[in-house]
Amino acid sequence: MFPAWHDLPRWLRAALKGLVLALAYLAGALVGAELSFVRGNVSPLWPATGLAVVAVARWGYGHWPAVYVGATLANLLTGPPSWTVPVVAVGSVIEVVLAVWALRRLGVGDGLGEIRQVLRLLVVATLAPLASMAIGPPALALAGDLTADELSWAMAVWWLGDAMGFLIVVPFLGTWTAPPAPGSPRAGGWELTAMTAATLVTATLAFGPLSEWIDARLGRSPLGFMVFPTLLWAAIRGGPRAASLMLAVIAVVAVVRTTAGHGPFAAVPMPHNLVLLELFLASTVIATLLLAASVCACKKLIGDLDLARAGAEGNRAETARLMATLRHDLAHPLQAATLFLATMKSQPLPDHARPLLDRTVASLRAMEEMLMGMKEVTSVEAGEELHVQDVPLSQVMDLLAEEAEVLAMVKGLAFRYVRCSATVRTDPVLLARMVRNLLANAVRYTGNGRVLLGCRRLGGAMRIEVRDTGPGIPPAETARIFEAFRRGTSTGDGDGVGLGLAIVRRLGEHLGHDVGVSSREGRGTCFWVTVPLVR
Repeated sequence: MFPAWHDLPRWLRAALKGLVLALAYLAGALVGAELSFVRGNVSPLWPATGLAVVAVARWGYGHWPAVYVGATLANLLTGPPSWTVPVVAVGSVIEVVLAVWALRRLGVGDGLGEIRQVLRLLVVATLAPLASMAIGPPALALAGDLTADELSWAMAVWWLGDAMGFLIVVPFLGTWTAPPAPGSPRAGGWELTAMTAATLVTATLAFGPLSEWIDARLGRSPLGFMVFPTLLWAAIRGGPRAASLMLAVIAVVAVVRTTAGHGPFAAVPMPHNLVLLELFLASTVIATLLLAASVCACKKLIGDLDLARAGAEGNRAETARLMATLRHDLAHPLQAATLFLATMKSQPLPDHARPLLDRTVASLRAMEEMLMGMKEVTSVEAGEELHVQDVPLSQVMDLLAEEAEVLAMVKGLAFRYVRCSATVRTDPVLLARMVRNLLANAVRYTGNGRVLLGCRRLGGAMRIEVRDTGPGIPPAETARIFEAFRRGTSTGDGDGVGLGLAIVRRLGEHLGHDVGVSSREGRGTCFWVTVPLVR
């Protein structure tokens, strides 16, 4: 049996990691060398850079010698003059160390679930390869391996190749070897397989026979855009992980086909076609990673909002239960005080004491009304169960009309009720509370004239209307009339605590019924509740 990894000596573990890093860099360099056009060194895609950056970022700066060894072996095998081998390797080490330092300094995580992380990754991928570019191609030119005419293009392709190796490999390894970013969508295994297959097919067609067939018949027609639908699919459904995998597949297919003389960029002479290809891939990578990060950010925000809403609903229900308990506890002493005062009124009292006693009784009645209003509101806020059913409107409104007629008669108002036989979908108890409050409000605020209760059909809904000929509501108050403790400026009999309309609004929100008001100052007011109609 082999010993566990953590049981090995620290020096041995470091040596094994260094060996793995050196071999990985060598393998990535040999893959890049297969795509090069200048003796194996100048490649449009250099995966070794990304491999080394991820390894050093995970294992520490102390593993830079392994990068140097891997780069040295790669340069020896690809055949540049011997004296340039250590020079080019030094440039590779500097590039990797600078990239790791910048990533840590900027706080770029492996998940790439934030837009700012993707942008910072882009900055590092753009600047870090400049160190290797400033050392490698000039050394090859001094050694005679590059002509003066080739140097500028070699530097451009060298820089772009390292940058693309960084942008392709670092997101891929980072997202697949670390926990998913918060809010990252996770495509299932079958969907991920379908994404990969679709991406491989579209990339092969876009950079292969299909583009050549179209070019032969229609002229130059770059079909690189064919890869975008699958990239959008991956970014939206799979997040940064799936997006980085699809980008890696597209990059490999595009570079291989272009260097072999196929695809939409093959019509441009070497090495111009490689530069165009790298710019296309860079734009594709940046757009896709930004989209994936945006999806993560949106999903995380939605999750946070759901948690906050759940917490707020829980707090509101708990507060409502507390208020209900408080109302219940206050009701008993209030009823007792009312009874005591009623007993006192039946006894002989001095004339100057009776007005004071009447005002005290009125205050207690106002408090009782307020507590009843609190009961209406807290029953809804505490999560009272709905009993929605098909209800004939006459079953709800007939009794309310009888109650309102008595109130109007006491006040000296005319009351008219237009009976409705329609059937609606609602909770009859809560709907009755709403209409009762609207009727009481109309009677209270109407000094003279009449109150009307009726219905109006509006498409697939029935609007229950309560109209009065009261003083109306000033336009400045209309928008705030449903606020708690908001009373009209002309109150008629002076009663009321301003909770009736607030209760109507809360109940309407609870049931999903639209509540509204229209008024003309000095001409009257119409309140309504819109209820779904049963066809």
